[in-house]
Amino acid sequence: MLTGLLYAADPGYCPRMQAPATDDDRFGFTHYLRSGLLHPSPYASLLVLAVWLFVAALIGGSAFHIARQAALPGLSLNVLAAGESSYRAGELVQARDEFLDAAGISPGNSSFLVNLGVAENALGNQLGAIDAFERAIRVKPDHAAANYYLGLLHLQRNEVDAAIYYLSQSIRFWSGPAGAPVYNDLGVAYKRKGDHEKAAQSFTRALEIDPALISAQSNLARLGQRAQ
Repeated sequence: MLTGLLYAADPGYCPRMQAPATDDDRFGFTHYLRSGLLHPSPYASLLVLAVWLFVAALIGGSAFHIARQAALPGLSLNVLAAGESSYRAGELVQARDEFLDAAGISPGNSSFLVNLGVAENALGNQLGAIDAFERAIRVKPDHAAANYYLGLLHLQRNEVDAAIYYLSQSIRFWSGPAGAPVYNDLGVAYKRKGDHEKAAQSFTRALEIDPALISAQSNLARLGQRAQ
């Protein structure tokens, strides 16, 4: 189950992931993704405000139109904050609706769509979550978390080829230790596909990035035992 939320005004910001958690079919499929916050940058909101004012002035928009568009970044963040609060309180339907509103106000913010996907999945609506993550990727194809979460959902659904594709995409956009759990989950996908060589390579790469990653250690050891 996806439990992590992203909180970012900047759709280009990719979060760091914390240590993965539980196993799936004795292979370390990362269910726990992230619980920390990504705090919106005030500079990003100011930049959006300045752009809206400039564009509206160029096209001769009314004062009301200018004011409305200028208020959108702050409004979407307020709605997002309400969604965060509802999610933490376990009010998942309300959180989903508030994330949906935030995404509607700022459709170009892929991280709002990722939050929507996490909430949909928490409600047991995997197809709704997949749709939200796919929309996030259409907005920003290099959104690492959106690709990762989508890969995990496909892995949960045993759609192995799709899982491998999105997890591989995610790896391209993570940097530093954040990539270790992604390689671990990619190894799980390859193992399910029956490609033990690529699975071993993925688990090994995860351990090269983070030697303390217990799930990757366990996965690689079990893979070696099966090969004997």
